[in-house]
Amino acid sequence: MVGINSTAKMVEECRRFWEMGIRAFKIKAGLDFAGDLEKFKAIRQELGTDALLYIDANQGYKSTKKAVRFIRQLEESGLAWVEEPFPVENKRDRLEASRAISVPMMGDESCMTPTSVAQELALGALGIVLVKIARTGFYKTKKIIYLCQEAGIPCMIGSQGDSSIGAAASAHVAVAFRNILFPAEVSYHLRMQGDLLKSPLSICGGELVVPEGPGLGVEIDEDALKSYGRIEK
Repeated sequence: MVGINSTAKMVEECRRFWEMGIRAFKIKAGLDFAGDLEKFKAIRQELGTDALLYIDANQGYKSTKKAVRFIRQLEESGLAWVEEPFPVENKRDRLEASRAISVPMMGDESCMTPTSVAQELALGALGIVLVKIARTGFYKTKKIIYLCQEAGIPCMIGSQGDSSIGAAASAHVAVAFRNILFPAEVSYHLRMQGDLLKSPLSICGGELVVPEGPGLGVEIDEDALKSYGRIEK
């Protein structure tokens, strides 16, 4: 995930992760069409056509016509899909835009429960559903994945600002279901200082290695946990 920043800093962050072998990038957007377009094109130019790029507008677009025009411009630069471009309550905008663009629309905040996912599937605007283990846990996440599978809509694993513990949980789910077809968002812990695990998660060739062993396959560093749990006065 690449947070909103200056064009130069966003390109620099993408390059750093690219050199780690990561090839899929979520680019935060939603504040300014012209600025978002400039940043996307700069990142594409820096990384080339082998990078999978998609944007997360965080419900930031209020004009359907402007958003559609903008997304079509991004399509020319190889946009893979667009995440939650409109406010959750604007179902008509989602449906209208989904019919006017060539790339899939992915739901996040509009898909926070099995019930809301069922409603979105009935609406027919989404081409991908993002699931977050930290948000819905294993049980509800499983229900959402199966709902989507029955509807023929693929899922993707998202991040909720997860530490390496959350990344391990997400990795296990990502490899457990055939309906999860896209790279999982399990890199947020790389932005954090320190770790709660005795042995850091392994990344090989840009892919997180699913830890083996009981439970999530990770062991908590109790001393680190105590230090992070201390409240400074």
